[in-house]
Amino acid sequence: MTEIIMPKMGLNMSEGTIIEWLAKSGDEISLGQEITSIESEKVVNNLEAEARGILHIAVQGGETVPVGEVIGYLLEAGEKPPDRRVADAGAASAVTGKQAVEAAKAGAKDRSAAADGAKAEVRISPAARRKAKTLGVDLSGITGTGPGGRITIEDVETAAEQAGASGPGARGEADTGGKRTPFTGVRKAIAEAMSSSRRDTAAVTLTTEVDCSRLVAARTAGTKTQGAGKISYNAMLIRVVATGLKAFPYMNACLEKEAIVQLKEINVGLAVQGEQGLVVPVIAGADSLTVEQIQIKIDELVAKVQNNRATPDDFRDGTFTVTNLGGYGIDAFTPIINPGQTAILGVGRIAERAVVREGKVEVHPTCVLSLAFDHRLVDGAPAAAFLNALKYSVESD
Repeated sequence: MTEIIMPKMGLNMSEGTIIEWLAKSGDEISLGQEITSIESEKVVNNLEAEARGILHIAVQGGETVPVGEVIGYLLEAGEKPPDRRVADAGAASAVTGKQAVEAAKAGAKDRSAAADGAKAEVRISPAARRKAKTLGVDLSGITGTGPGGRITIEDVETAAEQAGASGPGARGEADTGGKRTPFTGVRKAIAEAMSSSRRDTAAVTLTTEVDCSRLVAARTAGTKTQGAGKISYNAMLIRVVATGLKAFPYMNACLEKEAIVQLKEINVGLAVQGEQGLVVPVIAGADSLTVEQIQIKIDELVAKVQNNRATPDDFRDGTFTVTNLGGYGIDAFTPIINPGQTAILGVGRIAERAVVREGKVEVHPTCVLSLAFDHRLVDGAPAAAFLNALKYSVESD
């Protein structure tokens, strides 16, 4: 028998949510097979089996459990999973001889007291407990259907329906006709980061229109990475940004206690839309990479995000962020600064627009760059100088 436990996917991870099981109880599992999808605060990862065996699911999808807790088993043929109640009791203490007799008597008294109506400890998942609080459900009257009598989210929802609970959030899909998505994991982490940014920064946005003729020509020329596709606009812009941060180090800074610290490393994050929400994988040391190397890193990181293979290390230590909504037909927008950074660059779509050159109206491919910066760390004029340097670099390189 092999225990499947909730893994620790980051230094600060204390619990994880099982998004779904990728196999059913009773299925034969091979070594390395993906068996469940787990969400932490920052990422969703698929957990691979560390042994062969027959899957037994102990904790259902949708539940949140602490790191290290058993969520399932891989069994040998004919082997039965342990009774969680027995396992929990056995883990608490080991007794022999007279101690065992005394423990048995004490257990009998406890069971008798429970039968007489004494309050017993409620076994419930953290997610189900939060759900019960939201719906205003009394846990004492619920009989858990999970492993070892554990109360699940479904038990809480059933109790709420039967009791006609009317607390905050008690209205379900049948009442509203709308889809309900748990406000947890990556979605909650995104919300907290955005709220923190709005609350803790003095954000100002500067915009400028940039002639992208040279950028478009470079991409049209078909420059490719070794073994990969064309160089993307994102790779080109990240290279431009990294070079600009080296020349304007005050834009590559953070606030630490009572000091503004200019960071030695230039690690540029790229906002990527994943299945669970917006994430920002980081291209570390972007200033020391060629545009081809940056493209390779982008391809690797995007693939990891899309296949739920990204780890917390892929999102760590970003010093500046680029977010591009041009592919969605957006001309200009106000990006939100990532907490701990000085600024973020928003990139709009490249489109042919009328521009004036030496008194003549011409048509050129242009885009709008929007630089949102924290006015506590840098003033408007220095930020404008940085943005103008990016504009010059795009138009002349």
